Amino acid sequence: MKPFYAIPICIFFQITLFAQTDSSTAAGIQFIHENYKEALAKAKAEDKIIFVDCFTTWCGPCKMMSKLVFTDSSVAEFYNKNFVNLKLNMEAGEGPSVQQKNGITAFPTLLFLNSVGESVHKAVGFQDVERFLDLGSQAMKADEGLSAWTKRYDTGERQSNFLKEYALKLQEALDLRRQSIAVQYFKTQPDKWRNLDNLDFIYRFAESATDTFFYTLAHNRKVFENRLPPADIQLKIKNLVDERLYNNQNLPELTEADTLIALSQPKDINRTSKFYRLIYYRMKGDRGNYALSAIKYFNIYKDNADELALAAITFNEQIEDKKQLDEALKWAKRAVKLDRTVSNQMILVHLYQKIGKERKAKSAAKDAIDIGKKTGSDFSEAESILSKAK
Repeated sequence: MKPFYAIPICIFFQITLFAQTDSSTAAGIQFIHENYKEALAKAKAEDKIIFVDCFTTWCGPCKMMSKLVFTDSSVAEFYNKNFVNLKLNMEAGEGPSVQQKNGITAFPTLLFLNSVGESVHKAVGFQDVERFLDLGSQAMKADEGLSAWTKRYDTGERQSNFLKEYALKLQEALDLRRQSIAVQYFKTQPDKWRNLDNLDFIYRFAESATDTFFYTLAHNRKVFENRLPPADIQLKIKNLVDERLYNNQNLPELTEADTLIALSQPKDINRTSKFYRLIYYRMKGDRGNYALSAIKYFNIYKDNADELALAAITFNEQIEDKKQLDEALKWAKRAVKLDRTVSNQMILVHLYQKIGKERKAKSAAKDAIDIGKKTGSDFSEAESILSKAK
């Protein structure tokens, strides 16, 4: 049996190959579509649980389940016999109210309700046929559904094995309580590092660069590398740190950022730390510190055309100091040298215009047209600039 870390968790990936299909055929699950009240009434009349496919029109895994799983004959037989099946778009009709009531934050959510609309079980993400059948079996058993486990916890059950399994069930459902329960379980483990299952547990519950398990993983990397491939450990730490650093809604302060960078990229701390300051000050709207940080950074690191181009664009839009704009000109020229594209050349055009060098702007625009003709790229903006200049 493979350890959990060998099984990828793919909840938010996008696949557009499959169109949303109607599974209400003889070969698939028989769904009630977009009628929550009808499903409740039918469940009450037939004394059944409701299975709700909580989907959105843009969700790739939702479409895959409709195409590959809901049409499977064994799935159809089991779900049509044992459940009232309902498809609800979470962004239309009764969907948003069901979403809010049941704390749904990701798609697909596979929700099981009793006949009065109370949640008895839930899972998130694509499930293959075997896992989806097992999920339905759990929902039918009063002692295995997530709501049953929650009642056991609420009535005071705190045994170690119970807390572990409860945390895993909450994680499968992307329930926000999962971290709290996982921490409670881990506190029951006196010999954390000799139990290989505990290492797997820590790895699994390291979900963000702000939680307890992330820091346990990052500060004890060598212990985990004896259990898991070092490349996997490095990738997980880096991904979680990057997710935290580049969260535009909640940027970490510089001290926290430097700590995280040291944990994830010990061999390249200086570059990443300096580059983060560009993002930090730009997002904070601090033009002065942004400009100074950019100049310091690009005095050292000049090998990435995209970084150079973005900084040059930002200077063109936000900076007025002539000496600093001269620095941006250097970056734009370097970006063109590294990646000769129309878009990079046009940054140079706009910078020349901003500092009043119209002759050089026209020359750069002509070069943009030449690049466009050679590469088959759109150069209409450069033509417009030359037309206006005449």
